[in-house]
Amino acid sequence: FREDAAIFISTKPSTLYVTTPNGQHRVAGEYRLVPGETVHGQSVWKQRKGHCKIFSSREGSWQITGAESKDSDLQHAEIVMRCDAN
Repeated sequence: FREDAAIFISTKPSTLYVTTPNGQHRVAGEYRLVPGETVHGQSVWKQRKGHCKIFSSREGSWQITGAESKDSDLQHAEIVMRCDAN
């Protein structure tokens, strides 16, 4: 076995679960991967029982939108929660 830095394998979970212990209950719940939808070249997940979406910002933070947005508008949508990379 020889490691090759040029090879990169990535898997995307089909489902994400968001819990919000500090009161942002409207963004909590199950999110499902939206096939073919991307923002900044990264995947997007949509809330199963709502309109929120999760995506990654250009800076690498996870962001959750608070309202229904068209695919191309996500980068300009209202962000109600963000989780910065550590």
